[in-house]
Amino acid sequence: MRLLFDQVSLVLLGGWNPAILQPKWIAKEIFNTPEGEDVPATITFPLNISGPPKVEMKGVAFVPTNDNLAIFPTQPDEDGFNRAEQFAINLLRELPHTPISAFGENFVYVEDDPNDELLRIFNVNDDIDTRVEHATGMAKLSIKKSMQIGECLLNITRSFDDGVVKFSFNFHYEVNSAEVAGRALGDTFFRNYTVCQNVMQSYNADLEELGEANHG
Repeated sequence: MRLLFDQVSLVLLGGWNPAILQPKWIAKEIFNTPEGEDVPATITFPLNISGPPKVEMKGVAFVPTNDNLAIFPTQPDEDGFNRAEQFAINLLRELPHTPISAFGENFVYVEDDPNDELLRIFNVNDDIDTRVEHATGMAKLSIKKSMQIGECLLNITRSFDDGVVKFSFNFHYEVNSAEVAGRALGDTFFRNYTVCQNVMQSYNADLEELGEANHG
């Protein structure tokens, strides 16, 4: 199972004004760049030209829309996650009147060539396929489970689609203001990434053990 790092994100849900979140303003107000000093920014436009662009500055990328701000780390280590998290906290502090209703942290893992042991997680006690005439096998299946971890609701979706297995983790936090979001956000992004890594490593260990038992 491999992490899709380009889909790792920290999303602030609320009422945003994308016109404010321009590179020049971000450089001055969020990165405290001295007057006259340039901060290089890379702007990537989506294939769907009507969608919002992604801006990358100082090791953090972000995509602003009216109802959410998605923030992406640009390096897969603790420093990269902490930089993205601190960027979010600085924004919330600088824009305290922005109405924030929740924030979430998202991680996706995929296996393009799943073995029989991994596919066993989709063996549910459900005989619906035997009741459908001419059905030849499972094409898609999704299993979602939510669990409470303190103030966080962790949503895990395991899916099978077109031969690919995907694990999607969403850590969801309900808040009622930018101030509360800034406090709740601290030290969560990398910690939740570690939770996901530990879950996937435990699966890998179990699958190796099953494989040895079945083929030993």
